[in-house]
Amino acid sequence: MYAGASVILSVVLGFGLGAGLFVERGRGDRVELAWIASAQVHGHAQLFGFAVLMVIGVALHFLPRLAGGSSVSSRAGSVALGLLAGGILLRTAAALLLANSSISNRTERLQWLLLAAVVLELAGVVTAGMAIGRALDLGRSRRRDAFAAILPLAFIAIASLVLALLIDAYAAGRMIGTPFRVMPAREVELSQFLIQYGTLLAISVAMSARLFPLYIRTPLISKNAVTIVAALLAGGLVAGGTGIWTASGWVEATGRGLLCAAAMVAIWKLGLLRRRRPLPRQQRPTIAEPLQWFVATAYAWLVVALITGWVGALGAAGVVDVTVPSSMSRHAFGAGFVTLLILGVGQSLLPGFAKTTLRSTFLAWILLVLGNIGALFRFVAASGWVSEAPADWFGGVAGIAGIAALLLFAWNCRIFHRFSS
Repeated sequence: MYAGASVILSVVLGFGLGAGLFVERGRGDRVELAWIASAQVHGHAQLFGFAVLMVIGVALHFLPRLAGGSSVSSRAGSVALGLLAGGILLRTAAALLLANSSISNRTERLQWLLLAAVVLELAGVVTAGMAIGRALDLGRSRRRDAFAAILPLAFIAIASLVLALLIDAYAAGRMIGTPFRVMPAREVELSQFLIQYGTLLAISVAMSARLFPLYIRTPLISKNAVTIVAALLAGGLVAGGTGIWTASGWVEATGRGLLCAAAMVAIWKLGLLRRRRPLPRQQRPTIAEPLQWFVATAYAWLVVALITGWVGALGAAGVVDVTVPSSMSRHAFGAGFVTLLILGVGQSLLPGFAKTTLRSTFLAWILLVLGNIGALFRFVAASGWVSEAPADWFGGVAGIAGIAALLLFAWNCRIFHRFSS
């Protein structure tokens, strides 16, 4: 259910709306407030509706089994999904209607509705977290050490997500009774920063540490290495978040530098740059495995995202004479790292969760190409390297490639198979 909901939200409000924004800009009939609100909806749908929803769905199934606990209650999982999806849809409707509202009484009601939507999302996260906590039962778990090794990263992921939603709630509450009809830019940027590098990066490294030794035969990462990554990540989040909130380029650049260090340590300690362990009677070379390429390109996009974000912050602080649009970093992370990691790892996990099989390994190669084309074209569109008309074309093609990749991913993993049956 979670995988299906995340794919639908991304196809419609993520890649679909993103491509539509480029088409609208290319036609020259952009309405400023409505366009900004749509861009905010697009960003939230991709980060929270697609990535976070998918991660929560996998965590509900994966984390209790990792710790040797019991299964998560299906009722609790359904309630959490209802709250999360309801909050996302209500937030989308409220944000778009609010941007197009010119009646003061209606504006205030929509502002309250926007706040209610954020509260629903927060309630969904808390419900899912409580369900996982009850299922983990770490006090009696037979494999609690396996979970304890990634506990610092799990804590950072959960705390960052809750804090991001609290910031959204603060921003929505601050709008009530004022003429403002879109979420404040500072709060939106900080919330997205926390979800990207606090929640998604932390949980990606945590799950990579447990899954990659099984699926791509990397070495096991030590608990000390996880602690170092978590410490660098926490320092980067605190400094980077403080810099964004106070508009201090130096502080933000320091934080983003620490995030770069955390990623480099993680990549090295995960063994992504080392030779893979051979398997007995291995039938094909490592280079012929699609998942190896998904992981390699995903983490390459992570490096691009972190470096462009760091250089952009240094440029804003006046340290280097370079201007890097912040959207380059955001889309290298979202369209590159997150999407490719979900497409790759999802094809290994989701069919097993649903007790079915992947339709075709060949389609995985097509997904790899589509995912990287979408990421590359979106990165170029955000870069400023080309004029506005070609940039709109690149952005539109990126959206179409993203939609095609997600629909093919859903079909290949049989995500909607149960409903069609």
